[in-house]
Amino acid sequence: MFAVREDYQQILTQVYAGLQETRLWSRVSGSCFCAAGFVSLVFNALGLRSRILPCYAVVIKDDMNFLVGYKNVIAAPGQVDGHVVCLIDNTILVDFGLKNVQRYAWPDFPDAVACEINPDNMFPGQLVLDERRKILWANDWASPATDAVMRANKPVFKKLFKQYRSTQLYGNQCSLNIT
Repeated sequence: MFAVREDYQQILTQVYAGLQETRLWSRVSGSCFCAAGFVSLVFNALGLRSRILPCYAVVIKDDMNFLVGYKNVIAAPGQVDGHVVCLIDNTILVDFGLKNVQRYAWPDFPDAVACEINPDNMFPGQLVLDERRKILWANDWASPATDAVMRANKPVFKKLFKQYRSTQLYGNQCSLNIT
């Protein structure tokens, strides 16, 4: 779900569809670190500013919570504490790294979301999906391993971007004008 202006909705839809077409994406299991790095590269290539923000997310469905990237909350072997999102032009928070919510909690929860935020007060951020579901992002705790994990994943998200550029959708997104 992309709760952003229509021009950003179009491009985010195409970018996410193109990401899913890459050979590598299914092998990285929806990693937020790879996703945020990839999104940053795509938007930088479009001439827009982007940056990676460490945070954690609280996904809420009815009265139940699922934590993504919070301290000592690891759902499976090989995962690390921490979560990251990509901030586009200081106004659009993009989180393509919510696959674990589908895997371990609610299969009907979107694994990719974006919303507009106030650049002066980014965190906590919130996206209400419907009357039963929402997601909150906070940065009062961030994993100390985030920088190291992002550096370790840099070759992977660069390869994702290279594979994405070879998809048909890449040519389409390059022609969009975001103002």
